[in-house]
Amino acid sequence: MVNIENIGLPEPSGALLATAGEKPRLIMVQLLDDNEVADFGREVSLIEGAMDGKAFVMAGMHIREWHLELTPWPDSHISRDPKVGTMAETTLKRLEDSLLPYLRKNFGELPLILGGYSLGGLFADWAARKTDLFNGIAAVSPSLWIEDWDKFAEANPIHAGCVYLSLGDREEQTKNKFIARVGDRVREESRRLAAELGEGRTVLEWNKGGHFFGSAERTAEGFAWCGDRLARE
Repeated sequence: MVNIENIGLPEPSGALLATAGEKPRLIMVQLLDDNEVADFGREVSLIEGAMDGKAFVMAGMHIREWHLELTPWPDSHISRDPKVGTMAETTLKRLEDSLLPYLRKNFGELPLILGGYSLGGLFADWAARKTDLFNGIAAVSPSLWIEDWDKFAEANPIHAGCVYLSLGDREEQTKNKFIARVGDRVREESRRLAAELGEGRTVLEWNKGGHFFGSAERTAEGFAWCGDRLARE
């Protein structure tokens, strides 16, 4: 049984909170766009079904301006808005100063997983290379095609202990040459993470379909993989 409530934090740090089972063993945090807010309960139920009875808490932080709040640096192929690339640090600070302290206070020092889809997956991977707050990362269909991701990742080793990557098998089949490089970028990231983390601590899964197909199911798989790995440690 999944219970969902609104967390009463000061704006803009409000979030949804779901509890699955008793005595949680894990905390999961997802960056949510408007569609994912509407689908939050179903996604949590999917994770619960895949977690084989392991109790967890999941917080969904609503990102109202997706491109602005999650893009870590400017890239005109994401948006020409001059504010893009200037707000990701603020989003990370919201997590550090508001949401995570609330979760720690109420549920204790449990293993913490950060995840997201598309730009949310990019942000999660980026955040885990900026801070050691997160034990696991679920980077689902991450927008690693962003300019200079490879240079950033090489210069900033991952701090998380396990990382899940996934991509749709049609995502790189696009006429947009910048987005088309996502396949090679994700493969490269998978190799990089395997070298950094060691055998069994990262995985790259390929899903059927393009970028906009089955996002809730794909994201649930990512959180469940990280959750199962951390719950066994």
